[in-house]
Amino acid sequence: MLPFTENHKDAEIIFNILGTLFGDGGIDCRFNTVAFISADKRDIDLWHSDLLKIFPFAQGKTQIVEGGEYGHSYNIRCYDRAVIRFFAALGAPVGDKVTIVYNLPKWIFSATGESRMNFLDGYLASEVSVPRWRPDSLGNYRFTGFSIGISKVLSLENEHIDFLRCVEELLHSVGIATTGNIHKNLSAGRLRKDGAQTTSYRIFIRTIFHRVLFFDEKFELHYAQGKKKRTQEVIVQGKKERLGGQVQLVKEDKECVPSQ
Repeated sequence: MLPFTENHKDAEIIFNILGTLFGDGGIDCRFNTVAFISADKRDIDLWHSDLLKIFPFAQGKTQIVEGGEYGHSYNIRCYDRAVIRFFAALGAPVGDKVTIVYNLPKWIFSATGESRMNFLDGYLASEVSVPRWRPDSLGNYRFTGFSIGISKVLSLENEHIDFLRCVEELLHSVGIATTGNIHKNLSAGRLRKDGAQTTSYRIFIRTIFHRVLFFDEKFELHYAQGKKKRTQEVIVQGKKERLGGQVQLVKEDKECVPSQ
């Protein structure tokens, strides 16, 4: 169907961009634009330059819009129909992801490990949080709050939970462990202008010390430069305090790093 295989010279960037379209990017319901949104102009510029590197014929068919209804952000849009149809054919969601039913393309699970990693890197750039290094209620220091979150309409809860389970499966396939829990937070949602109620759903990445380091080694977060920097700053803090013996560690943190 497509003149594209995993051996394509630009496969890494294509999988990165495809991943963002499941996060803070997307294709509008009329197939008029493929877009990516970020609060960091550096990420917008990088996504833009990568897109034009792959599709030079789209030069002059892009636009960067500054604004944001729920906080300052930038929106890079591409109007080239060939580019839009290409990513739609690969399985990118079409329409408002908050209100539609969609899932990961089935073929991604049989793709090479490198392709799965590149796809996840693009997706996680949008959706993964920055972990924190802090003591728990017993004074034991550890990483906490390492999660992947999405905001969806409440009426499609089961379908969105199915999507998160598929994300977990893909994470597991590249060695990233999750807790298996899904947290629903109604207070993080809102009442949309169309009358639909949204809520937040989160899955959690295991925060054993070596697993957080493993995640950082695995993922560049190509389109989230600020988030990558903040994550590494937290990890440096954890390493410094752990190796310096300045903190008491939880028991599970002392296990040996298993082979992946």
